[in-house]
Amino acid sequence: MPKYITGSIVNYQQALEVSGIFVSNDLTGAAYQDNLVFDPTLSIFSGASGIPFQSYAASGDLFARNPVIEWSLLNPITKEPFDNDEIADSLVFKGYNVSLLDETGMLVRTLATGYKNNKIILNTYRISDLFGRVQGDEELTNFEEVGQDPRRFRLEVVSNDYYGRTSTGNLFLTSEQPDVTSLGISFADGINFNPTLTKSSGIEKLQIWASTGSGFALDVTGSGSNRYQFIQEIDTPDDLTKISFGFTIPPVDNTSGYYYGLAAFDNFGSGSGLIHNVAIKPYTVNLTNQRQSITGITGKVLASKDSFIGAKSQLFLSWARDRNEALEYEVKVAESGAHIRTTDSFIVRTPQIEGISKVIHGTGTGRIDRRYLENNPTFLDPYY
Repeated sequence: MPKYITGSIVNYQQALEVSGIFVSNDLTGAAYQDNLVFDPTLSIFSGASGIPFQSYAASGDLFARNPVIEWSLLNPITKEPFDNDEIADSLVFKGYNVSLLDETGMLVRTLATGYKNNKIILNTYRISDLFGRVQGDEELTNFEEVGQDPRRFRLEVVSNDYYGRTSTGNLFLTSEQPDVTSLGISFADGINFNPTLTKSSGIEKLQIWASTGSGFALDVTGSGSNRYQFIQEIDTPDDLTKISFGFTIPPVDNTSGYYYGLAAFDNFGSGSGLIHNVAIKPYTVNLTNQRQSITGITGKVLASKDSFIGAKSQLFLSWARDRNEALEYEVKVAESGAHIRTTDSFIVRTPQIEGISKVIHGTGTGRIDRRYLENNPTFLDPYY
């Protein structure tokens, strides 16, 4: 015997309202703005495909690779959200149409129709792939400088009821490309990197490349191009909203200079990297023992004469000695005059006194080695 469903279908006299769209698994601290005010000067509201005046809209940053986007369906009388069981059993609710749009409202892909769940899981790789397949108005996109960018997309959720009424909610999400705009490098035992990026949060990792040549490509691994010889990943903190990008790595090779490049990666991939335009070869200098410049240079020329050679001159030089053990100094001598111009160079080592390993200046608390940091806090003053 046939069964019949009895009971009337509720008529709320208005659409079932979509509200409260947000990314439920994104990081605490990610920027988010609910109930966006309609502004026709913004690309998401302007044009025939813009978000309508009376529609719900929200916006925020996106850090997650697999964002879980959730929303609510409101009872138009009480303004309270229906729970999941009420939505599943409702006769008046006919489901959601869920669509992926670009910033201007161009349809990229219809993700679901007649959908009765209040959340959907996306994937940034899939989003980029879908954007790559869509054919939009390239001339308009280039002219307006918006649209067809997977890093700036809209998720549109439309509720449908038994009586043909609809309510639309939009979530506009952005993930700015992490381009490296400058790369500060300093070095001693290791190489210190201080990059500047176009965004300061959401960076998942940094990647360093090194090559003996300057013209290498960061993303090329095939033959026939100038390849890199070294690659290393730098992990970033778990809290992607607070990051200091400075870090230090050991040199690739202490015997040769390398060109270093860096790129940043986020949930959509990498931004444009930057290669430092000067090869870097680290050096080891202990500033408490060795100065970077010679000080205390004095000298004089002495003339002498003998019966075999005749008149001759001798140059006597002295300079402040470094505190460490044996060092080599290169001395360049240039001789010039009306009829002669010659140059020469030779290597000398720091003199040593046989049987004595250390010479101490002063006694007690006045010893120079005990007061070195006090009188030479910068390590660059002549205090020997």
